[in-house]
Amino acid sequence: MATKICFKCNTENPIEASFCRHCGASFTEESKHGINLRPRIKDFLIVESFYTIGSVINLMWDVENYTSITLNDELVTNHDSCEFLVEGDTTLDLIASNDFARDLKRIKLVPSPKPRIIRFDCNRHNVKEGDEIKITWDFRNTDIAIIKSNMSNDEIHLALKRTVKYRPKVGEVLTLVCYSKDPKVFEERDLDLIVIESVAIDSFSSTKSNIIESMPVTLSWSVRNAQSLILYPDGISVLGKTSVVVYPKHSIQYRLEASNALSTKTEYLAIGVKPLPKFKYSMPDYSSIFKTTNINLNLASLISNINEINIDKWMMSPLSARRENKFILRFKRFCNHFL
Repeated sequence: MATKICFKCNTENPIEASFCRHCGASFTEESKHGINLRPRIKDFLIVESFYTIGSVINLMWDVENYTSITLNDELVTNHDSCEFLVEGDTTLDLIASNDFARDLKRIKLVPSPKPRIIRFDCNRHNVKEGDEIKITWDFRNTDIAIIKSNMSNDEIHLALKRTVKYRPKVGEVLTLVCYSKDPKVFEERDLDLIVIESVAIDSFSSTKSNIIESMPVTLSWSVRNAQSLILYPDGISVLGKTSVVVYPKHSIQYRLEASNALSTKTEYLAIGVKPLPKFKYSMPDYSSIFKTTNINLNLASLISNINEINIDKWMMSPLSARRENKFILRFKRFCNHFL
């Protein structure tokens, strides 16, 4: 005898039944002719056989007798597949439904953990080109691990290795990359390493080697690979500069000191300075004029009689005493005229 399944309780019923013998749900007339109106999810699967946290997986499904399909409450009626980003343990619910019933299938996702780099280090962090370093590492949840360089396509595969000896170049960056079984999921970390060359002072010169006091002199230099550049005796930083103007007041020796993490270089430059001539001049001692007698000047008399004196003739008259300063003698005589 032909049967049909109740869309509510999944109980088997005779195909001619108008209602379910178990739950009492009503059947349509179409169901009596063998037409199944219940939606059915025939298949729901993950395409990938392995995935980790961070993987993008492909989901596929096959459904019949539906009017709508949802995946974790997102409507996907017009699709039979989609991509899904795995962020951790989760459950995927695919629901197919129509006006009569609905069907559900569930997938439980349990991804593998992501790769994790615990340590990527070397025995020396500041080296010059050609020096050998020893690289060590530690990582977890990794299927393939490699060290790659920004200056070469060669890769160092770390299978069964615990250390690697390497001679880095100037400007080279070494990167550890750990891949999971899903090659699209990986973690990477750069090695804390600075490769530099020894510092060098190619030149240190001045526009003049001998000058007169306080004349300007330009000091110039050419330096390579310096992280610090100091000009002494003033101890000023001139990093990033190629010259400076100085005004030495005496003969001096300048010292240019260039350094980086590996080395220090020093150059000296002497400048001879000729001092300016010094003039010594002593002012006359006018106070001696007033040592013998207190002089009281009658200004009113001086002003009223000033026109009576022929100053030019008086100043040109001969002096009686030649040993004293001429100006002092004339000044004394001028003052005595009014005493």
